[in-house]
Amino acid sequence: MIASIKYAPLNPGASPEGAAARAPQEECGLLVYLTTTFFKELSADLHGYRQSHPEFPDEPTSDQFFDEKQFEAYRELGYQTAWRMMLETSDTASGDDVNLNGVRLPKAKAGAPC
Repeated sequence: MIASIKYAPLNPGASPEGAAARAPQEECGLLVYLTTTFFKELSADLHGYRQSHPEFPDEPTSDQFFDEKQFEAYRELGYQTAWRMMLETSDTASGDDVNLNGVRLPKAKAGAPC
């Protein structure tokens, strides 16, 4: 899922810690939501984990107490998925968009209002 996201402008009364993290004006960005999926190009470690845990990566969320191996498997799956996605990203000829596996996304422009 891809959606626009609007960042609120800086609140003049905000604390200095919060002020550094906020822009002085409203800005837009893109929210890219990825879901877990298993694909053949993943590492041997992930294939091994899946062999011993057949429900991976679609294990029920009712058990939130992941052991170290389970946590690492999901972390690595997310990392490899995002890495692969970024490798398949390319600029389009117009220079105003990014092509992500056939989906055109507008490039972020620093300081651009929504």
